[in-house]
Amino acid sequence: MANELDLHYLVALMNYEFNSGQDGSARHLDPPSHLTSGIVDHHGTNIRTLPILDALAHISISRPNSQVVAIALQLKPDTKEIRLTIAENQDVADSLVNHLYNIWSKLQALSDEYARQRKAKWDGEHMLSPVIPLDVARPLKIEIFCEVYKFSLEKQKKRVNKWFRGLCDFIVELEKRRVGIPLEGFEWNLSNAVVALVLALQLVFKHSENQLTDDEWEQVYWQSMTANMDAKLVLADRHGLSCDTLAQELNGDRDGDPFQLRRALEKLISLPHHIESLFGFAHSRRLRSTLQYHMTISTVPGQAQIVILPTMQEQWKSLLEAACGQPSQW
Repeated sequence: MANELDLHYLVALMNYEFNSGQDGSARHLDPPSHLTSGIVDHHGTNIRTLPILDALAHISISRPNSQVVAIALQLKPDTKEIRLTIAENQDVADSLVNHLYNIWSKLQALSDEYARQRKAKWDGEHMLSPVIPLDVARPLKIEIFCEVYKFSLEKQKKRVNKWFRGLCDFIVELEKRRVGIPLEGFEWNLSNAVVALVLALQLVFKHSENQLTDDEWEQVYWQSMTANMDAKLVLADRHGLSCDTLAQELNGDRDGDPFQLRRALEKLISLPHHIESLFGFAHSRRLRSTLQYHMTISTVPGQAQIVILPTMQEQWKSLLEAACGQPSQW
């Protein structure tokens, strides 16, 4: 076996490990705090840019199954150019490239609108960025929301089919347990989030999305963003432990595992959550220059790679030593 590590082995191992599907564990939405470099010379801002790439990858998913998208960003401040490199587990479709160009141009327009409407002075070194105003560029934000939602509709349908009924049943059971007692705290936020989701999804799935009127899409937008806001408060309560505790309480002595409340919320609000991240990107004063750059998109051709994993102890030893960079006792 070669002494240099072939990353295809790592990919093959991950494919083997997760072949039966995702492990169902909750994903934490907070970005890591140990980032050492980024696209601007400000640590706090670079930490906040991580969800942007995640959001761009997330809104690139259009198929309900078997689609994985990875996006890398390269910035050239001297020539004011930005390049997105997209890779998929299949060939990247032209429709995805056009979709990202379209959304990027609208984010540029949104950034311009925020810059025109921003009135309060802001000291970028000592003060937090001002709160994103709700009414500024509202038609443009709804337009971005609609285009992202329509592009990812089939994937959203799968999330709804898998998680929504269970979440609704969970809320019904919660209200039975709390009969006569007003919901408070994160339980109140949870109830509000589910109600907002119901109102949004009833509109989206009552007929074809192409038949929704502009007023109906505006309702879907507001209800979805309301659900996102309340769900984030629920997920933040005791860093998600409140969700697990409540699920265990309602499960009681029943057979089987408790309902995956955290997972259900994260899946069902994932689309508005990532759209909100893009709005935050457009609103950022520190990142405004990035949206003024000329963007190009390059794609990586999808290629299948057949990898035969090691079968002998000595072969694994060689692979592990290459991965660790030094000989070790195994």
